[in-house]
Amino acid sequence: MIRKEKRNVPLYLAAMGICAAVLSGCGNDVQTEEELVIPRTEGTEGQAGMEDGSMNLFEEGQSGQAKGAADSVAAQVQAPERYQMEFQDGNIVFRVNAEFEIPDVPGIRTKKVTARFFTQEDYDIVNTVLLDGGKLWDRDYEAMAETQGFTVEELKKRIEMLEAEKANGVDGDASYDDTDRTLNQQLAEARAMLEAAEANGIAEAAVIKELPAVVEEGGTSGADWNQLDGFVTARGRDYSIYMLNHMDKTWRWTRFYVADYNYLYYGDYFTSEDEMKEVEERIEDAQIRPEEASAKAEEALAQMGIENFAVQGGEYVANYKLVGPEKEGRTEVDRIAYGVHAIRIVDGVPVSYTRQNANSMSGDETVSWPFEEMLFVYDEDGLVSFDWSAPYEIEDLSSDYVFLLPFSEIQNIFEQMIIKKEKDRFIEEGSSLEINIDRVCLSYMRVREKNAAEGTLIPVWDFFGTETYRGSGGEDFYIRKGEYESILTINAMDGTVIDRMYGY
Repeated sequence: MIRKEKRNVPLYLAAMGICAAVLSGCGNDVQTEEELVIPRTEGTEGQAGMEDGSMNLFEEGQSGQAKGAADSVAAQVQAPERYQMEFQDGNIVFRVNAEFEIPDVPGIRTKKVTARFFTQEDYDIVNTVLLDGGKLWDRDYEAMAETQGFTVEELKKRIEMLEAEKANGVDGDASYDDTDRTLNQQLAEARAMLEAAEANGIAEAAVIKELPAVVEEGGTSGADWNQLDGFVTARGRDYSIYMLNHMDKTWRWTRFYVADYNYLYYGDYFTSEDEMKEVEERIEDAQIRPEEASAKAEEALAQMGIENFAVQGGEYVANYKLVGPEKEGRTEVDRIAYGVHAIRIVDGVPVSYTRQNANSMSGDETVSWPFEEMLFVYDEDGLVSFDWSAPYEIEDLSSDYVFLLPFSEIQNIFEQMIIKKEKDRFIEEGSSLEINIDRVCLSYMRVREKNAAEGTLIPVWDFFGTETYRGSGGEDFYIRKGEYESILTINAMDGTVIDRMYGY
């Protein structure tokens, strides 16, 4: 798998879309929506119980004396203290040893969700708290037109990098770096600009100009997309600022992104055990610890006054750099930091974060609307990045608490559908799949109908864990590992299986 450093947000968005398509493409067309619906069975009894204690937003390990069906969600769903089982179906090995996370609330209502734009207030609050109120600026590309905005030092580094690519075997006459220009053309261009800059005594330092940090709501398409671009300098670091306010009939894209020069990619998809071990070894030496990063994120949320959000958890993130010829796709870990996920809490029920972000499109699906996400990333020097996407407004749909199926019925659906969902995903005869589930969570998820511009928060069960695919020779095809990988999502009210890649 190739992982590159990305230095602008549009390329980052494209890369994430490609990654999602590659990783989900193995199995999303295996079953139809009708096949993924299991009708509710009558008269199935679950294992009752809950205990008095709770942890964070959830009650975990429900057991003991039930309060009664009307008293709490935990009593209504009657989850066992722990979910444990193991079986094999052909070339699929399936293991569950999972804790439960159930919100400690009396009941759950459905909510109407409507996408909203970022506002001037959003920008000002984030800028004040995270960036010390710094001014928005950018390079004066008109004044630096002769070098296309590069300084002399940057041109030297670019020439050195391009020459190294050629030396490593990259075809100089082929299109390079997602452009229609070849590597040789770009190398010649950089050399010519450097020669002119040194001869004319220009571009020794960047020419910058201050920009108005004015947030405007709305945006149509193409060049009319409403976006705010620039940089803010805070605590000795230059942060790239990108705010996109765009919604139309096919797109619900709103994103506020703050990052220093290097973005840190997630390190939880691996092509081999060796690659995974490399990241784990670097994590052991990381200078930033989870508790430190989480405390920083909690403090930032409190200072920003963003209501109804809380830190859910986090994970180490890795920045990868290419090694050797790009076509070989070899990478190594460059930097390690820690990412903290903040999630929305609605009436005491979390809207849990999952890696799948509803950004895929299928069939006649024409509305792209990712899930809301908020991520703080910290290293030993402080804030690396802040990413907030797809905020929304909420209103009640149901005045009464909704009916939730007993977990025993959810369990039956899960055990049938996880095999059905995975059975035809292998690319060669003799390959195998190992699935390990270690966490089962009841929380809100935003769902919608195809092509709909509005959504609904409904209660769902997520089964989190790890998938390891191996080829016919036993070699790793890829390892899907991470605390936030939802292997299967089930509607807690009617047992329908939901695809988080699509959001319905």
